[in-house]
Amino acid sequence: MKLITVDNYKAISLDDITLSEKEIKDFVEKYPDLLLEEKVLIIARQHYVESGKILDLLGIDENGNCVVIELKKDIPDREVTSQVEDYMTYISEKTGNDLEEIFEDYKSLPHSEYKLLRNEFKKYFNTQSVPPFNQSVRAILIGKEMSEELRKKIDFLNKRGMKIDFQRLRFFKQNNKYFILTESLTPTSVSLRKSATQKFLYNEFFEKVESALREKLPRDYKNFNTDPADTWNRIFWAEGSHRNADYFLGVGVGKRSTYIYCVSGRPSESVLGKWIKNNLMRLRKRFGANLEFVPHKDYCEIDKVVYPSKKINELSNKEFNELINILYKWIRYLKPKFDKLLK
Repeated sequence: MKLITVDNYKAISLDDITLSEKEIKDFVEKYPDLLLEEKVLIIARQHYVESGKILDLLGIDENGNCVVIELKKDIPDREVTSQVEDYMTYISEKTGNDLEEIFEDYKSLPHSEYKLLRNEFKKYFNTQSVPPFNQSVRAILIGKEMSEELRKKIDFLNKRGMKIDFQRLRFFKQNNKYFILTESLTPTSVSLRKSATQKFLYNEFFEKVESALREKLPRDYKNFNTDPADTWNRIFWAEGSHRNADYFLGVGVGKRSTYIYCVSGRPSESVLGKWIKNNLMRLRKRFGANLEFVPHKDYCEIDKVVYPSKKINELSNKEFNELINILYKWIRYLKPKFDKLLK
């Protein structure tokens, strides 16, 4: 890639340069608000995690949530997502006091009871109030370019409720001047930082869905965990940990619609994928002809639009109750069959 600058009507072509990971860390650490296109307070660099790996940079956004930043000087491969997931899992377990100690270590300060991180947060974000720290964790992966394979992997993980953004960062140099190209290439096309700032637009309605379903679902469904996937404006119930579950059943909001869905955490050729394909006609007879099967390389899903022209927050009480009944039947029908296949 080349960058063209114009000086006194004279065009100058600049070739991009490859910096070391240390140099890239230096830039991001010093100018996070410019390179990440948002304000992030850096609280750790080269932080050791329990697995023995080293987290490049750790920050906190304006909502008090942690931002894991992983840098690669070239084009990262899809395996980097496993590394990022390990870091996110590790950080998700940290309390506010843990983050205070991490920040004090970063600043080479003695541990104290004076809440230095909270004071720095107020100063950095120019606010008098400090939100609870680490209510959620997201990640920003930085590299020169994103491969199609990595894009699909990040897309899949984001659909499963994780929050990973990819930031393209390229450097150009002329004499002693650096020129930097930065762009978010997150596959969702909706910036994850915006969803984090908006704090889940439909949260109250999904909480209403959860409460209504909890009353209807039998006791042996108590292992279902509820996690809001705010990037995709949907909520799901998954057997086991939401990052490692084999399938997800839930309700979501499209641009102008409300739909129910089932996502298999396995490829189309897996046991679950084959069952879905083989029973598609039966499912359509039971739940409607507009049931769609969508195969992907790493997973597959089936979706049914319940209200094609209404979002969940636009439903009347009658329509909302109808949605709950459909979703209840959806879960009651699919969960036992999937659990049996997975034994």
